[in-house]
Amino acid sequence: MKYFYLIPAILYASVAHSGVVFSDFETDTQHGLNDTYIESGSNIKHKLPAHEILNGLAPRGWKVNLGPNMFNHLLGWEPAVNWRTAIMKIQRINKGVYIVINEEENVIAASTNREHLTHLQTRNPNIWVMNSKLSLRKNFQVWDSQSNIDIIWGSEFDFPVKSNSVLVGNLTGKGGVLDLVLQETLKTDEPLWVSFSPEIGAAHILPGGSTQTAK
Repeated sequence: MKYFYLIPAILYASVAHSGVVFSDFETDTQHGLNDTYIESGSNIKHKLPAHEILNGLAPRGWKVNLGPNMFNHLLGWEPAVNWRTAIMKIQRINKGVYIVINEEENVIAASTNREHLTHLQTRNPNIWVMNSKLSLRKNFQVWDSQSNIDIIWGSEFDFPVKSNSVLVGNLTGKGGVLDLVLQETLKTDEPLWVSFSPEIGAAHILPGGSTQTAK
C-alpha cells in the first residue's frame, strides 16, 4: 500500500486499484497521469470509468458533471504531464465523447450528447434523467440529491416509470420539469401537483391535482 502517498487527497483509493496512479509530481500545479500500473484483478488497461478518471483529474474545488449514461462509460487515456493535457488526450482518443472545461465556474463536463454540454458545464446543471428501474418517487429522490431544491413527497401513492428519458430545464416553476412530469399523473385516479416554496427552497409533491386539465 506504499503507493497511496502518490494519490492526492481528492482521490479515492479505488482509483488506484483500477490500474493507474495519479501523481502530483508534475510540472503543473495539479496532478497528471503517469504510466505506472498496479496489479489488480481488472483486465482493463488504459481504460477507466468516466466518473473515476475525471473526478481523479479534477483539481480540488472543481466539479465534474456527467451526462446520461456517462458515469460508468469506459474512457481510454494516455499518460500526460498535467490534468488539462490528460483531458485533451481523453477527448481526442474517445470518439463520440465530448468534454468541456469551464474555467469561470471550475466545472469539467462530459457527455455523449454535445447539446447537453451547455447545461452540464454549469455548477448546477439542469439535466434530469428519469430511470425506468426506479419509481417516480425514487427518481425524485435522486433529483433531490442532485439539486439545491428539497423535493418533499407528500402522497401515499407512487407511480412506476415506464421508460427512460432525459429532461432539460429548471425543476420548478410553471412548465418546469417537475410540473411537466406530474402532468402525466393527471391522467390517473391519484393525480399529483407540485407546490414550490422559494423562501425555503422546497418543492412539495401533493395529492389532488385536477384531472380536468389532463390531455
